[in-house]
Amino acid sequence: MNRAPRHCKTGSDMNKIKIPLLAAAFAALFSLSGCTVWYDFTTYFNLYYNVSLDFEQAEAQIIEQRKDLFSLTEPALPGNSNQLMNKVIEKCSKLLQFNSESSFVDDALMMLGKSFFYQKNYLKSLRKFQEIIATQKESGLILEARLWEAKSEIALRNYSTGVPMLEEVIQEAYAAKEEDLMIEGYVSLIRYYLQEEDDQRAIRFLLELVGRSDNSQVNSLAMYKVGELYLKNNDPRLAGDAFERVLTYTSDYETEFNALVKRSRVKRELGETQQALSDFRSLRSEAKYSDKYDVIDLEIGISLNAAGRPDAALEHFYFIDTSYASSVNAAGIKYEIASLYEEVYKNYDSASVYYQKGLTVPSTADYLEKLRFKAQLFTKYTSLTTLLNGYKRDLTYTLDPAKYSADSAAIADTQQVLQSETARVQQEEEKQPAGRNRERDFEEEEEEITKKEEPVPAAAPGKSSALQKPTLTADSLSSMIIKASLDLGNLFFTEFEINDSAFYHYNYITENFKSGYALEPKVLFALGSFYLSEDDTARADSLFNYIYDNFKTDRIVNAAADKIGKPTIDFDFDPAKQLFIEAEKKMLSGDVTNSYNDFYNIFINHPSSPFASKSLYTCGFLLENDLRLGDSAVSVYDTLVKYYPSSQYASAVTPKVSFYRSEKLRIEANRKDSLMRIEMEKTRKAKEDSLKNAQPQQIIEEQKPGEEKPEGEDNPEGEEKKAEEPGRYSLVIRKLQIDNYNSFYIVIDHRYRLVSGIA
Repeated sequence: MNRAPRHCKTGSDMNKIKIPLLAAAFAALFSLSGCTVWYDFTTYFNLYYNVSLDFEQAEAQIIEQRKDLFSLTEPALPGNSNQLMNKVIEKCSKLLQFNSESSFVDDALMMLGKSFFYQKNYLKSLRKFQEIIATQKESGLILEARLWEAKSEIALRNYSTGVPMLEEVIQEAYAAKEEDLMIEGYVSLIRYYLQEEDDQRAIRFLLELVGRSDNSQVNSLAMYKVGELYLKNNDPRLAGDAFERVLTYTSDYETEFNALVKRSRVKRELGETQQALSDFRSLRSEAKYSDKYDVIDLEIGISLNAAGRPDAALEHFYFIDTSYASSVNAAGIKYEIASLYEEVYKNYDSASVYYQKGLTVPSTADYLEKLRFKAQLFTKYTSLTTLLNGYKRDLTYTLDPAKYSADSAAIADTQQVLQSETARVQQEEEKQPAGRNRERDFEEEEEEITKKEEPVPAAAPGKSSALQKPTLTADSLSSMIIKASLDLGNLFFTEFEINDSAFYHYNYITENFKSGYALEPKVLFALGSFYLSEDDTARADSLFNYIYDNFKTDRIVNAAADKIGKPTIDFDFDPAKQLFIEAEKKMLSGDVTNSYNDFYNIFINHPSSPFASKSLYTCGFLLENDLRLGDSAVSVYDTLVKYYPSSQYASAVTPKVSFYRSEKLRIEANRKDSLMRIEMEKTRKAKEDSLKNAQPQQIIEEQKPGEEKPEGEDNPEGEEKKAEEPGRYSLVIRKLQIDNYNSFYIVIDHRYRLVSGIA
């Protein structure tokens, strides 16, 4: 389907060319055609040959990576193919830049386009294919370029352009007998319809491809896909015919085997169980399918069960369960064993064990999904059963303490005997000579293995193995029993679809517990649904009517009303809803004041209504935006956040309220700061005024410049200090007490003028 570049041979062919012959051929060409041939010759060996080999190698890796011809996604670039593609892009770009006159331009553009396509750079690939069509009109690659142009358009999701173009290319390729291009076109078109889940058109084009193609392997893959699509659309008979046709073509090993298996599965589904079983046994006898024996043996077991031989099927599954423990079908084998226990033998405990085991071994995708669902279902069943049995036991002991005492004593005696026996067996085993176990016969050995697989649980060291005395009251235990029984009955009724078991649990509740328990309407409805499934409409309607008449406050009453055609009860009625609508009308009409009062009254009178928070939000909105009362709006928003913190309206106003509060704090802080500065200024001015009007308590004596007073004279306390102004004056510093202010030091010059005051 992907043609090699036309101007080159493969690497192995090139190695076979003899140098003399090659030289002679090109010499002849050069003599005939001159510079053009020489230009192509140098281009070929200098650049094109190497780049074409790189491209062929990378494309071969990509095609080999594609396991499914009709896969919806292109495979990831394997190995070093991405590096090879980068080399191709680099070298082809050089060829186009420096050898644009050679005859290899169209091939270079084609390799560039395909390289970009494989790297999923569809826009660049589209441009290269369009460049071939626009500039290389005489090229033999035009039809192939149009095919890849259509593929690029579809990859870019330009379906309205790409799909019609693809259909047109298919018809032209068929007419021109370009089978590889035709097949590639069909494959791309079929992938598109599979992606769109248009199975009918996909089947139509698959069958059309088979009718036109001479490629036997492609035809086998196409018919196999047809069979899968018929199975998907629940048409097993046509699917079987398609799988049968696969075998008429030359197929690869996997396709042939899968077609054989699915053909026999279809026969089994159509009721031809014996023929299906015979087919699978025939496959099992062929040595060439030895690597597929796990699949075949699994299908043989399923066919045995379908043929009405569940015991033989279970025996067969047990045998192959150990044979294929590491096979990817190990989970499928365990699933089928579990299904037999569930559906045939009704042994839900064993079914649960095997469903859980199926999740711990290798699995195919289809079995893994089914195992997860079943394991979850049976885990719920096991949990409910354990709870129910425990609650029933505790209720029995609560109502009959003597039975609790007797059972506790019996268990203690039994465990004492078991411990003594265990000690005795251990002592005997220690005395036995080595190799004794080898002399036992098969039955004794199997019995010993069974005992080891199912040991009797012993009490943990330091822990009592006696029965735990119930701590709950009889009423609490009764409520738990009712709930567990109802849940278990619903599990049987809806999931397992075993009506008899469901009825057992529903009926157990009604017969063992007096009317008036909390779950009574639900139990009665479940019982009515059971009778309805059994076509006992008289009993069902009687129960539904009883529920409707006696449980008006329980929502299950509406389910009963639907069953008997009576009017339902509006449990979601909210009187605040209509009040909100009326208040909203007033608001929209411009009556802001009255609408505000109505909204606020909804909050006051219906605080639990969903409309209460919405009403408070609307009140705040009106105060903020219509009445321009910001403080009042914040007060309402605060109320909203306080009473309805988790509502969407509280979330909407919280940032606004937080910002408002922070601004208020900032403004208040600024106000206090301003007041403090004013007070400080007043204090400073008062001090200055007092200083100017002050009368010293002591007379400051005049001093002549240069004279010094003896230290301590007229200054017994050392309050007077002397400072000298360099070069001119002697200064006196004296401490004064003025009015009620603190002491001041003043500096006076020799003329008794105030120089400065120091606090």
